[in-house]
Amino acid sequence: MKVEIVNKTIVVASIHTPGPLEYCKSSSGLRSIVDTAGRRLASVHGLYDGVDNDARCAEADANGTLFASAPALLEALQDLLEYTDAIRLKGHGDNLECKAARAAIAQAERGNL
Repeated sequence: MKVEIVNKTIVVASIHTPGPLEYCKSSSGLRSIVDTAGRRLASVHGLYDGVDNDARCAEADANGTLFASAPALLEALQDLLEYTDAIRLKGHGDNLECKAARAAIAQAERGNL
C-alpha cells in the first residue's frame, strides 16, 4: 500500500497488479494467473500426492480461478462499503459484516505474506 498526502488529503493506493486477471491452463498443463498483457504473475500448483490427482487438479483449478478474481472481489467489496457508508444513518457504527469486510480489505492492501 502506498500512502501520500496530496492537498492535505491522505491518498492511499494499493500497489498490487490491477485487474482484470485471468486464470489459464496451457496445453502442457501449466496453470497460471496472467494480466491483460498476458504476463504470468503466478503459477498455480496442486498437491499431487498420488491419492486423488483428479481431485487435486480440480482444487488447483478452483484456487486459480479464485486467485484471479481477487482484484475484482476487492474492488466490489470496497464499492459496497463505500455505498453502505453513504447510506448509513448517523450514530450507527459498523455491523460485524462491515467490520469483517474492512479487515479483509486491510489484509489485502497490506499484502500479508
